[in-house]
Amino acid sequence: MRKIYLFACLSLFVVLCSGQMKEKSKILDSGKIENNTYFNSFFNFKMVLPYNWILQSQNEIEDTFIEGANTVLGGNSSLKSTAEAAIAESAVLVSLYNSDIETNGMIRVIVYNVKNFPKIKTGNDYLFYTRQLFEQYPIDATFSESSRETIDGIVFYKMNISVKYPEFDLEMEEICYSTVLNNYCFNIMGTYIYDDQKNEILKSIRSVKF
Repeated sequence: MRKIYLFACLSLFVVLCSGQMKEKSKILDSGKIENNTYFNSFFNFKMVLPYNWILQSQNEIEDTFIEGANTVLGGNSSLKSTAEAAIAESAVLVSLYNSDIETNGMIRVIVYNVKNFPKIKTGNDYLFYTRQLFEQYPIDATFSESSRETIDGIVFYKMNISVKYPEFDLEMEEICYSTVLNNYCFNIMGTYIYDDQKNEILKSIRSVKF
């Protein structure tokens, strides 16, 4: 089963970049889903979810992080331990994947408390450090330049990442939208292979209302 979650690796690297935040993320509201729409009162936003995509459980989300760590960090046990500790420092608000078990598209909203990481002041800072960190590891990745997109009055910075996994004969694309809200780095990210997956992800992202 080909379930290579690029997003897990991306999230992992940014947490590692922060030097393991000293204070765990405390999200006052984990949100709820009604009529295929996700609502979160802490960030005061809602997002229409891709139709018929499957909600991940918390156990599946944690497994995703570990799989990302194993894929990228290989046999580096020290960094793997750091990565596992980093799971507790992030908050995944919602995560879904489509039903194609061989080539899962995925969309996820994930936040980090940046109170103890003053270098991240905008979504563009997050993407900058993400790119820097990817380039330190033996990953066959290419990046677009970051650009701005305003969604319901909030300025997001976005970047595309393409990663090749030769061992799986697979190339996956990641689209990353990032901003800073309520002292949290607020990220919406989608992983896809096919254009129909990409279109569903972008439709969902652009449905966000604050």
